[in-house]
Amino acid sequence: MNSVIPHADARPSSPSGALPVACAWHVRAADPALAEVAETVRALLAPHLPDAPGGAPLELVLGLDESASAPPLGVSPDCGTDPVDEGYRLRVDADGITCHGRTPAGVFRGATTALQLIATGQLPYQELADAPRYAWRGLMVDPARSFLTPDEVRRIIDLAALYKLNVLHLHLTDNEGWRIELPGTPALTAPGAEFYTAAEYRELQEYAARRFVTVVPEIDLPGHCATLRAAVPGLPPA
Repeated sequence: MNSVIPHADARPSSPSGALPVACAWHVRAADPALAEVAETVRALLAPHLPDAPGGAPLELVLGLDESASAPPLGVSPDCGTDPVDEGYRLRVDADGITCHGRTPAGVFRGATTALQLIATGQLPYQELADAPRYAWRGLMVDPARSFLTPDEVRRIIDLAALYKLNVLHLHLTDNEGWRIELPGTPALTAPGAEFYTAAEYRELQEYAARRFVTVVPEIDLPGHCATLRAAVPGLPPA
């Protein structure tokens, strides 16, 4: 299972065998509550499929069950609430791959493991059960100093989801720039400056949420705010 990141231990299932990788894959939600999850998984899977898959299509089936995992450690991205159960069970057999979890988030984490297996071509028959150790698994990027377009941020969100990270921390303001639109203070994002409009930022939040990633914005105050001071003269000293 070295192809799975983070590492997950698996045990062979019986009978022994393996699935062909160079084939078409059909993602199916066994529960109507997972229809949106299945749609997202299809989008994540598409870039990793061969250009001309051969053979009969195989299924990646997503389902809910009542099995619970040990709660993860630490603070949930939804601060103040109990961490979501992101545990899952995955099985590879002659029919394809099945992923089950108690919550849509858990099923989605299992599906990302399935995508890693498909992408790396290691599909022996096997079973595994996995769950995260920590509730907050974050990645920080810095568009304040080095701007990232919305499309680039979406690509980072996809990669974060594939590696089972669930928080994207955006450093949005610093001396070099203020990268999010505040309609009440338009001078912060002067013409020619690179920034996210309110609509673009909302779309990024929604895109991330479909991948069970929480976008956490960072706005620096009172330090690191030369851009703010240039836009709003007369502020008291920090």
